[in-house]
Amino acid sequence: MINAVSCETTQELLPLLLVEELDSVHQQALDGHAQTCGRCAELVRIHQGLWSQLERWPMEPVSAELDRAVRAATVERPQLWRQPVVQVALALGFGTLACVGGTFLLNGTSSLRLFHPATLLFWGTVWAGLSAFAFLLFVRGDEIEPAHEFGLRLIGLGGLITLGLSLGLTKTCSVRDLVSYCEMQPWTRALFGNLGTETSYFVFGGLYALLPLLLVSFFLGDRLRRRPIVAGLLMGALFLALSLPGIVLQCGAFSFGVALSWIVGAALGSLVAGPAGAWLRARVFSPAPPEQLA
Repeated sequence: MINAVSCETTQELLPLLLVEELDSVHQQALDGHAQTCGRCAELVRIHQGLWSQLERWPMEPVSAELDRAVRAATVERPQLWRQPVVQVALALGFGTLACVGGTFLLNGTSSLRLFHPATLLFWGTVWAGLSAFAFLLFVRGDEIEPAHEFGLRLIGLGGLITLGLSLGLTKTCSVRDLVSYCEMQPWTRALFGNLGTETSYFVFGGLYALLPLLLVSFFLGDRLRRRPIVAGLLMGALFLALSLPGIVLQCGAFSFGVALSWIVGAALGSLVAGPAGAWLRARVFSPAPPEQLA
């Protein structure tokens, strides 16, 4: 439930108010803010008066030539990439490329030969489908969410960018290589030797999710400041879903306990880093009332 809105949010919601497309929750919140903020109340009054004058403006007939030109440029021939069918096709193509590219980056860090071909096909399909969903969220987020309450478009973009960073980090130094290194070195054995393999994968799996997502959510947090914690949680959940197939493909030679520890660590890192990065950015660079940081 929205308890209040800021002056900035009032300006963003004003166009929806003028065309009477504002939902009841935001309408009530905006009315409550206008009662306490004279500047915003005057802004709403001026714009409503101007809109009312424009509605009474006499309509001039449009020439047939101009009508045909406008229809040809907008209605009859819309931009190709904005058509839903084309966007779905692009998303499926992107998902396939993301799956192939991710598998290529994991080559050498995972034991794909240990999986049954049907299992590989299943996880590849899941990976491609999730990547296609994130792509659609990025290109159609503004249409799904016209009020930009959570920033779905940026959530989709953040999930894809974080996945790319995570795969690049894995290619450079995989979690398995890092755990093996720590178990072999005397100075790290003293620190990790008593933790056990499962705990090591839990810790490093969480860090490999936390670090890139914290960076991305902080970078995008300026545009997610309306609901940074919820938006960060959604971004973390999306990144976790996108990274899950890659984690599973790297666990072919591992025991169930190690694989589960890695997945749980990645889940914890994702669901902590997303809200933390977005909240820190909103808190440090865009201070807002406490009720806005939720």
